Amino acid sequence: MAERSATEVFAETSTLLDTVQKWGCQFDDRNGVTFFERLEDLRTGYGITCQLLTCLPLLFKDQALLWYRNNQDDWRNWEDFETCFRAYYARAATLKLEEEIARRKQGAAETARNYVTAIKTLMRRHKGMPESTRLERIYHNLRPEYCCTSDERTSLRCRSY
Repeated sequence: MAERSATEVFAETSTLLDTVQKWGCQFDDRNGVTFFERLEDLRTGYGITCQLLTCLPLLFKDQALLWYRNNQDDWRNWEDFETCFRAYYARAATLKLEEEIARRKQGAAETARNYVTAIKTLMRRHKGMPESTRLERIYHNLRPEYCCTSDERTSLRCRSY
């Protein structure tokens, strides 16, 4: 396989930077879980692997950009970046998510479908919650007319609510 010229590498990098900039995805030090989730959607959707490391300065601003600059030398690959990012930003977000999940109740006029979708979204972002805990929390916070005994709670199947 022939080596690529500097011009080809530059053109490829420029195209990648343009693509990432068009995503309009930036992180400003707030809600790291949501940012990383969106970044992963875009990264996998566009089939971009570790090349995204070169684009990270486009994705950060304010305090997050300072964090990036202070830590970038420690990352050899995407996994290193992800580990560092999650360690720094996900701890506080996980605690906040746990509080939000505990407080999230089905509203008086809210359908069970909308409630379950909303709370499952929060739980997906949490990443570490066991299935039994998720089921318990979902059923516990449903309106009384949807409640059932713990023996009846074995799964949350997709169906019409």
